[in-house]
Amino acid sequence: MGMLSFLGKINDGIGKHGDLGIPGREELQDPHTDWPSKLHPGSLNVAIDLAWLPAKVDRKKPARDVHRLLVPAVTISGSDLKNNKLNEPADAWRAVMYKPSSKVLFDCWVFRRRDSGIGVQLEVVSDKPLRASYNLSTGDEVIVMVFG
Repeated sequence: MGMLSFLGKINDGIGKHGDLGIPGREELQDPHTDWPSKLHPGSLNVAIDLAWLPAKVDRKKPARDVHRLLVPAVTISGSDLKNNKLNEPADAWRAVMYKPSSKVLFDCWVFRRRDSGIGVQLEVVSDKPLRASYNLSTGDEVIVMVFG
């Protein structure tokens, strides 16, 4: 299993990910054992600090390199995603997020539709409302460790 670490800051998304229906564990044919039964709507967006990237990661589109460098734990067909305007499959990787200022560490998932144009931010999903559950605010520095 490989791992990539990303330093970044919580930022505001464009508000469209909440419309995307990501299926829970019971709705998938071959889910990862930790995949949530139900995901909280929306995603937490982490803008990647390009200065902190390992050399093997593409500085122009580092979020896309997760696909190239790590094997996803979960793959979801485009037809299983509700309101999927890209109509492309999506992948998810087990992840851990750490907020250094408060020493908070928690499990989550990095989620990415394969043809997403978003290249410099990670979309993080969970069964919990991450901002409220872990006292996360726009501008907070976090480290996201992605496994695969």
